[in-house]
Amino acid sequence: MNSFNWVEGNGDIPDEVLDSAYETGAGKAICAVCEVSDELVRQGWPRLTWAFVDVPIRTMICRSTRQNISQYVVRWLPVDGAVFKEPN
Repeated sequence: MNSFNWVEGNGDIPDEVLDSAYETGAGKAICAVCEVSDELVRQGWPRLTWAFVDVPIRTMICRSTRQNISQYVVRWLPVDGAVFKEPN
């Protein structure tokens, strides 16, 4: 299993993080803990939110609400998708 550094913003996905994506059946995804903006926190969201990157469309989706939170992500911490892959 790999560990990663925080990724600032919600732009490009680093190659080493992209390698940790797992298949969902509807495309690849990357698990992440996201730090969201003050704007979203004022709306009642926690500062850190469990989410996933929908890799084909490069969108950050909240795991709890299924909302697109891409525009509110300040930085995100990738979580190695190896824990979701089936053993060979």
